[in-house]
Amino acid sequence: MNKFLLELIKFYLNKNPNKSTKDIHNEKNIEHYIEIIYKVLRTGSKWKHINSPLHYTTYHKKFIKWNKSNLFQNVFYIIIKLLKYKNILNNDFLKDLYIDSTMIKNIKYFIDNRDNLSDVAYNHVFLSQYDQIIDKDGINNMNFVGKQENLDEDINLVLNKIGFTEIIHKKDKLNKNKIDFNYYKTYYTEYVFNFVNTHFDKDFKAFNYKKYNNFTDFINN
Repeated sequence: MNKFLLELIKFYLNKNPNKSTKDIHNEKNIEHYIEIIYKVLRTGSKWKHINSPLHYTTYHKKFIKWNKSNLFQNVFYIIIKLLKYKNILNNDFLKDLYIDSTMIKNIKYFIDNRDNLSDVAYNHVFLSQYDQIIDKDGINNMNFVGKQENLDEDINLVLNKIGFTEIIHKKDKLNKNKIDFNYYKTYYTEYVFNFVNTHFDKDFKAFNYKKYNNFTDFINN
């Protein structure tokens, strides 16, 4: 982990001790926990696969505790303020910058800088679905690929294929009329639309996804 970030987290924790226990955080313990937590977040590995003398739930509980106390959010804001103070970031960029599941909502910036991502981050976002299921020789050996949109039907089909003939499966009573499935379109610009159409073209073809020829039709349908 970046030494400056580590020192900033230690400084923040020591300035904001746990009020219920009045304990002062031990710096070596902080470094140990942060290094392990950061490794899990950076690699995407499972908590139970942590190789450490302590039980993996110890680190997970620490992560949950710090997350609920807004440690990571507050440290993020401190870094942003420092970068603004040094004129490294400006307000036009910051208004679209967030920490969330996709790390950044300025999607064009994310796309343009995809080659600077770690292998894990790149594969998570930019590796096509088709490339994830082919073997080393480029062959798709899957005999069935289901879809979230047809989950109930596809589950029954798979169960039948593997020998379950009597299936008791209650359909999800999800009220689709109350859910806006087009919310993702709010993140799209024409630039992003064209990138997705080109970069993930093999997915459209392999899985028979609906592909719009122009941005206007995509937004209006």
